[in-house]
Amino acid sequence: MEYTRERYINDPNFTLLHIKGLHASDSVSSYLHYTRRYLLIYFKRGSGTIKIEGRNYVVREGDIILLNNTELFRLYVDDQTFHERLSISLGDALFSKYPDSAATLLAPFLNRPKGFKNKISTETANEYGLDKNLLDILGFLQSNEPEAPLLAFCELCRFLVSLNKAVKTSPALPQTVSNPLIIDVLDYLNLHYTEDITITDLSTHFSIDKSHLSHLFKEYVGMSVLTYVITRRIQHFNQIISTGLSIEEAAFKSGFRNYSNFFRLYKKYMKTTPTEFKKQLFSKEKSTNNEAFDYLL
Repeated sequence: MEYTRERYINDPNFTLLHIKGLHASDSVSSYLHYTRRYLLIYFKRGSGTIKIEGRNYVVREGDIILLNNTELFRLYVDDQTFHERLSISLGDALFSKYPDSAATLLAPFLNRPKGFKNKISTETANEYGLDKNLLDILGFLQSNEPEAPLLAFCELCRFLVSLNKAVKTSPALPQTVSNPLIIDVLDYLNLHYTEDITITDLSTHFSIDKSHLSHLFKEYVGMSVLTYVITRRIQHFNQIISTGLSIEEAAFKSGFRNYSNFFRLYKKYMKTTPTEFKKQLFSKEKSTNNEAFDYLL
């Protein structure tokens, strides 16, 4: 059985993907966050590993993963097993009418360092009824009733309230693997990714052999240093293009010194062009181009 993907609510601020099937490949592609979006992944069935900003978490049936719009990750699903997960993408504008509530509801995504407290265990999810909330959301969205989207939104709010309680009262789960050097390298890259920086520069700065650093980075982060830097720069572009800058200005401020190279890389990673992204960002209509979201989750 091949993977199937069903998308519910075609809205930039609230989208749910229901993904299931027999997994037979070695990994799921890393996800590039869009501007002001938060991601929740619920493992209904199956298991695997997720690398988040240099920290690894083992995930099993019933676990929930939380990711904010600054965290990059790579998900590995165990091969030859039936896998089912819900991926919910949320945007700030979803709660724009209730700004005070939004700060509270989204706190589990925001109030923590990168790669820290990303996992809610299946035991905690069961204790607080988070699994039931998520399955009720899916059930509402699968319904053809006209009031279904509103009911799904209400259930989402209930889920986020319970999630806050769970995060406040539950201890942080330990990561299975982390490397202090790679955490330091990531901290350095996150401060300097808009500058001209190479693996040679990093190896000199941290006094480590270049090949060894490349190997460690790929092992713990799930992507090469170059891919990480490019992804960070594209993410930065997506954030600042909304401030009124031209595409060329935003690309330069994000660390790209050659526009042709930027355009090529942007289309490769985002599955759209920077011009199309900017148009969608400023369009008052709901975007219908979710190819990248489907592909990457």
